[in-house]
Formats: sequence, C-alpha cells, structure tokens
Amino acid sequence: MRGKSSRRRMLLLFSLVSVVVASHPGGARCGVADLDDLFLPPDSFFNGDPGDLNPGESNDGSFSSEGAQFNNLFEVVQFGEDVFKLWSGWSYSNRIDTTTPGFSNQYSAIPGHDASGSGNYGVAFLGGTAPAKITLPAGAAAQSIRVTNTTYTYLAMVDGDDGGAGFVRQFGDDPAVPGGGNQGHPDFLLLEIIGRDRLGMETGTAPFYLADYRFAGNDEDFAVDTWELVDLTPLGPGTRTLDFLLTSSDSGPFGINTPNYFALDDLTFSAPPPVPGDTDGDGDVDVDDLNNVRNHFGQSGMPITGDTNDDGAVDIDDLNNVRNNFGRVVDELSPVPEPTGLLILMTGWAAIAATRVRGRKQAC
Repeated sequence: MRGKSSRRRMLLLFSLVSVVVASHPGGARCGVADLDDLFLPPDSFFNGDPGDLNPGESNDGSFSSEGAQFNNLFEVVQFGEDVFKLWSGWSYSNRIDTTTPGFSNQYSAIPGHDASGSGNYGVAFLGGTAPAKITLPAGAAAQSIRVTNTTYTYLAMVDGDDGGAGFVRQFGDDPAVPGGGNQGHPDFLLLEIIGRDRLGMETGTAPFYLADYRFAGNDEDFAVDTWELVDLTPLGPGTRTLDFLLTSSDSGPFGINTPNYFALDDLTFSAPPPVPGDTDGDGDVDVDDLNNVRNHFGQSGMPITGDTNDDGAVDIDDLNNVRNNFGRVVDELSPVPEPTGLLILMTGWAAIAATRVRGRKQAC
C-alpha cells in the first residue's frame, strides 16, 4: 500500500505544472537513410500528390527516412486553360526503366535499381518552387551518400534525347556544328552538396561530377550510370542541412538545359553524443521529455517511453536526468543553463520523491 500511495503523491506533484502533453516521435539520430523504410508498390514512385488538389492548391509532402527529413512540395497550377501538376524538392521511387527518354521517365535511376539492388531511392528535382533540401537528425554528422543520374538526365546528356522536347544537346557535341556526336566539346554536369549549420551558415561543399567531358581524350569522357559514393565528412560536424546545386555546361538564358535531376541513396550519418534526459530523440531536453517521464512514472518494460537510462523503469533517476540536463541541445553541446522557475519546481519534485519513494534507486 505504501508504494501505491507514494506513486499517487508523485503523480499529483507532476500535475502541478499545467503542460499540455505533446506526443511526437523522435527521429533516429544515427544510421543510414536508404528510404527502404518508406512503403512503395513495385515499379512506382511518391511525389507528394494527395490526389485531391484543385488549381491554386498545394501539399507539403515532405517525408523522413531514419530521422533524416526530405522536403517535398506538390502544386497544381493553372495557365489559361491548362492545368499542370508540379512537384519539387524530393520524391522517392523504385522505378526500373533505363531506356525511355524524356520527362515521362523522370522518376527512374539509370542503374535500374537502388544502391542495394532492390529497394527505394530518392529523386531530387532542383528546378521547382522548393529546392531540394535534407535536414539531418539533431546532432548527427553527415558521412557519405551514394548518387547517380536519373534515366531522363543520362539519356539527355549521352544521346541528346530529352523525349522530343528539343531543349538539350548531346554532351561533347560542338554547339557551332551540332549533330556530330562527341566532338570534344568540354561539357559537364556538376553536383554540389552544400552543408549549412542550424543558423543557415555554410559549413562546406562536397562537389561531384555526374558527367565530365572535359578530358583531352574523348575515351575518358563519362556520364555516371552506377551508384557512386560521395564523402560528406568535409562538411563538418556542425552541418544541420544539406542543400544541392546542379551546374551544367549546356545552359541558356533560363538556366541549365540539362534536366535538373539526380538520384540519391544511402545517406549515412554518425551517431551524435546522446543527451541524458532526451526521451524522444529530438536532440534536446525540454518539457516534452518532462511530460514523457510524468506520464510513464512508475511503469516498467523494455523499451518504455521516459526511461532515460535504459534500466527498464521510469523512476526518480529518469526525473533527475531530465532535471539535470533541462535546456541542453545536442547541436550546441551546450552546458546546463541556470535554474529557471520550472527547474526549481522540478528540483522540489525530485527532493520530495526521494524522501517518499523508499524502495527505488537513490537519486543522483
């Protein structure tokens, strides 16, 4: 009876704070974002289209894989009598078409599969309203990604075939004497991956050529048709987001003529140092974590929300972890701030709980 009474007193003390409990899942802060945790039927794609938009409406179709956030915007726009459905940012796909040229095949990667041989991959379109961006899990450091060309972009460069649209020329073809094939013109398609910190300041750039026809001998010219590894460690541990830029030698007054797409897989990032008291994996210790401990106090199990030290129980030790690290953010590796009114009240809770809950581990 004494244990039940102690638990009731503890829950009553928690209820003194009028906090609305906001339950939200925390993304994994380490791992590989390969998009295979996103469901797709075979040979299909997701581009953010909810299927019920009218002209002038849009949908935020952003998605996450292993805690990494990929932005997406789907829009329905009308020009005169014509209605267009447009997407920008990121889509994901498992399309396998490596032969059809043109815009209708914009979701296929030229290898015909993802980096593992079967699964999903991301497709970025950089020419729309929402430039492609990836937000890393809080505190994670980008290590590497795998990239390749889409079928649409690859065939436009290698064969000069954009499905009959007529906007591109074959890479290597002399613009002054078109139609001669690879005549040694120094063409290229450059992907730049730009890291930014949480304030938007650039942390570094990782360049990678998706096609390069600038060599002295034409036999060295290439356009990437396999999944290639790109090192992201030069971006630095403070990188919070990844931006992407494509630059092509085949450009005009409205930007690049080369289709503004590339494919991505296996974004790998390292584990940040954990923040004690971070119960929801979002990289900080705040009222959400306090609520998680409050709502599960006295419960046990593996795993259980609110268990900050993985001992299988939510108890005074977990409350102390939240109290002692309240306000800490993994990105900043910040010190514990000076006590606030909420922290002082939490300290009072911990002191009372330590005297009331006799059978539990001693508070730290």
